[in-house]
Amino acid sequence: MKILRIIIILIVLILLLLGIIFFLRAGNLRLNASVSKFIPSDKEETATFSRRFPDSIVITIDLCPSSKPYNKELFDYLDTLSKKLGYPIPVAICPSGTWILKHADELAKIKSLDLDIAWVNHSYSHPVDRDFLNNPKINFKYEVEENLKIFKKYGLKPSKYFRFPGLRSNKKRLKELAEMGYIPLGANAWLAKGQKIKNGSIILVHGNGNELQGCLMLINYLKEHEQDLIDGKIKIVSI
Repeated sequence: MKILRIIIILIVLILLLLGIIFFLRAGNLRLNASVSKFIPSDKEETATFSRRFPDSIVITIDLCPSSKPYNKELFDYLDTLSKKLGYPIPVAICPSGTWILKHADELAKIKSLDLDIAWVNHSYSHPVDRDFLNNPKINFKYEVEENLKIFKKYGLKPSKYFRFPGLRSNKKRLKELAEMGYIPLGANAWLAKGQKIKNGSIILVHGNGNELQGCLMLINYLKEHEQDLIDGKIKIVSI
């Protein structure tokens, strides 16, 4: 009888152990599956920022391909404001590779300003036709990596962020972006489109000469709130 009891106990213990192993493996598989499916969108990242920094704003400036001179007034004002505040203003600048190649002198001037710049990859050629980078014929990896080469050539330290042209993305592109180690940088205050600046906003303007209205709106906003910025009631923060 004792031997039978021991055998039964051993069988029960083995079954319990197998059950525990199966449970842990199943839980781990579910966890891995949920992680792989969580590809953050630029809207999710923007909303997360707004919750974390409710009394702050982020300034982002896109430099898409353009035949026009850059918006010198905007960059000069930010440089002047930095001197008034006593520290370099953090600004996220998002140049496309083809803008850099055609505006190397302007890039050098921007780099010389008293700004704390986070350089954001904005793709090499900034495709527009057929829904920007969502166009299935576009080699997305090439667009990201070729611009990275240009960043290095011109001495720009790339950040972990990527700004989708037109703020247009889809699940496929977001997955590919995550696999390359980037985070999408969205915006919820694209000024030229009429979106208003609020506490926690990620502001978007184009400093490539194609969006004078948005740049002027940003300058006017900063001038109107200059004292609040000096007093620390509103903070310009980095991404």
